[in-house]
Amino acid sequence: MFLKKILPLFAACFGGSAQAQQVVHANNVQLVTTPGIQVVVQGGMKFTGTTTWKDSSTTTLLPNPVAAQSDWVDSTTGVFISNYGNTIFSNGTNVQQLIGPTKFYDLRLNGIGINLHQSNEVANLLRLDTGLVYFQTASDSLFVSNPAFAAITSTSAHTKSWVNGKLRRNINVAGTGNSNEYLFPIGKMLGPDSLYAPIKIQKNNSTLNSYTAVYFPATPFDPTNILNPPVDHISQVENWEITAAITAGVDAEAKVGLSWRGFSRVSSVQLIRDSLLVVQYVLNPAGRWEKTGSFGLHQVSNPSDSLGGWVKHRDYMGGFDFAQRRFTLGTWSKYNALPLRLLYFNAIPDGNRVRLNWEIRNDQDINVYEIEKSLDGNNFTHLANVSALQRAEWTYTGYDYTPNEGWNYYRLKIKDVSGRFSYSEIRKVRFSKGLEEIRLFPNPAITVVNVQLPSSYSNKSLLQLYTADGKLLSSIKPQQTNVQVNVTGLASGNYFLKITYNNTTNSYGFIKL
Repeated sequence: MFLKKILPLFAACFGGSAQAQQVVHANNVQLVTTPGIQVVVQGGMKFTGTTTWKDSSTTTLLPNPVAAQSDWVDSTTGVFISNYGNTIFSNGTNVQQLIGPTKFYDLRLNGIGINLHQSNEVANLLRLDTGLVYFQTASDSLFVSNPAFAAITSTSAHTKSWVNGKLRRNINVAGTGNSNEYLFPIGKMLGPDSLYAPIKIQKNNSTLNSYTAVYFPATPFDPTNILNPPVDHISQVENWEITAAITAGVDAEAKVGLSWRGFSRVSSVQLIRDSLLVVQYVLNPAGRWEKTGSFGLHQVSNPSDSLGGWVKHRDYMGGFDFAQRRFTLGTWSKYNALPLRLLYFNAIPDGNRVRLNWEIRNDQDINVYEIEKSLDGNNFTHLANVSALQRAEWTYTGYDYTPNEGWNYYRLKIKDVSGRFSYSEIRKVRFSKGLEEIRLFPNPAITVVNVQLPSSYSNKSLLQLYTADGKLLSSIKPQQTNVQVNVTGLASGNYFLKITYNNTTNSYGFIKL
């Protein structure tokens, strides 16, 4: 009873003026606010022992002006905030700190952001007005246990506030049509860019289940291992992970909607953009990327441009376990960017020069390829520019006309139309004048074998494909230096190519999977 009387006085004494943390050194204590009295604390609060904050009003936590001090600290047993209280993290220029497994009733973010040092729970409403929710470790999450659709709100439509990490939500309402979708307002900061990348989940039945979602602006796991056809390619720049407490069966089944943003670089043409798919990394039987369900159940929203929208899979799916947690944007059209895919980049000696070849898909948003050279593999200088032709698929060629004797290192600096850039892998060549090299890849092969010939071989050589027992399968006279041999119809096994030039024949073996 004494604490109930003293706390309003505590608020009046320290509200908006305290210059250090307020400390409660007590075990099994209950702090009770009086309805209608707003508690304003500047400098944060620290709890020890087992504490229950029975909040019937609003508590506003202002930033701690003391350096290296946290705004809310509790013991490992945590603080439980019950009843009908609303706790507001409100700050000006610095991210506030929240240390300890606090369970809030209502939590409102109205500032720059908060940094969670452990997983925390919101039992009623999470109000994301301004500022991001950050996490000290990647394994921590913010859990909204209230299964209501409106348990997460935002006065800024989440344009200024979302979860920069793992968000977990309870779901127990079955979906019908396009209604009853639970929004997961998640995203990531990538340098100066704020990438809001929400998803939507729609449950199959009313059995309570919790789903955890997190976004990564990075190349998906195993990105070239896809079921093709029907999937032509998947995104090379982003992916989501979605897991559930109940991982399989009808109680886990849900529909998934993925968003895209300018960063995703989907096609600006609506007809091409309609080829978007929700793809999942599934065990079927081994892991690979596949579209979820049938084509007709993938619905794409079509705004006036490609800078934002949704693709939703309108059938229920399971497999929200650790092994099958990965999702990303895919497409059945080779013309849908998602964005540039660098299929290969090679460098080979070619007489008195080094020839560089690279094959791409979807470079509609690429401006230029800058070839860079190094003699030690670390310090690179600009060598030449090759303008992007902005094609759905193309093979480019560049040259180093003055290579150095010995080892030369090359890489591509790939610049898009907005000025962003990325680098290819480094390729090294041991060069001596007059040296010519033939290269076959990939080996083993599944669909095609790429053959790179010296320039002098064009129109002057013969390429023959043989089985391991010496049976001739095909024969061509290459008219270019980059040749693709289609091996899709071949049985699995060993094969070899015979290449004849200037009355000299050499054999190159490869494996067809």
